[in-house]
Amino acid sequence: MMSAVRSATCTVRRFVLTGVATIELLLIVKFFILCLYCATRGLNSTQAFNQETNFQQDFNGDGFIGQSTTLPSITLAVAPSSVTEDGTTNLVYTFTRTGSTTSALTANYTVGGTATNGTDYASIPTSVTFAAGSSTATVTVDPTPDTTVESDETVILTLASGTGYTVGTPNAATGTITDDDSTVTSQLSI
Repeated sequence: MMSAVRSATCTVRRFVLTGVATIELLLIVKFFILCLYCATRGLNSTQAFNQETNFQQDFNGDGFIGQSTTLPSITLAVAPSSVTEDGTTNLVYTFTRTGSTTSALTANYTVGGTATNGTDYASIPTSVTFAAGSSTATVTVDPTPDTTVESDETVILTLASGTGYTVGTPNAATGTITDDDSTVTSQLSI
C-alpha cells in the first residue's frame, strides 16, 4: 500500500499543470485519496488501483466504492386500526425499514381514503424521514373532533417509490376514524 502512495506523490511532482497534464494530475490525486480511503477499508493498493481504473464511485452514498449494496425495503402498518373522532387516541402509521439503517432516509407515500386530509384530521405530509440508525419512522393521524353525524371514514397511507429504498409488503395500511356523534330524535306532543 505504501509504495502506491509514495509513487503517487512522487509522480505528482513531475507534472506541469497545463493541458492534458492537469487531467493526469487530477487522476493521480484522486488515486492517492482512493488509496487512503481503501486503506481504511482494508483494501490493498492493487484493489485500490483496480477500483480507480474501473472508475467506480460511491454513487448511492453508502460509503462503499464499487460494491453493490442492497437497498433497504420499507413496509407499513397502522395501530390501532380504528379510533373515535373525538377520542384521545390517534392512528399511528409505522414505517419499518430492513437492511441498511446507517443513513437518514426519506420515504414517500400517498394519502387516500374517505377522510379528508386537513379537515377530518390534522394535516399530514406525504413523506416520512427515518433518522440515521433508526429502523422505524411514524406518522400520526390526529382526528378532528366535530358534532356532525356521518359515516365512519378511512385514512389509507400507501408507500410510493422513491430514491434509496424499495417498497416492501405490506405497502399500504388503512385506519378508520369512527364517528361518535348520534342523531337526536325529538318528539313534539300537543
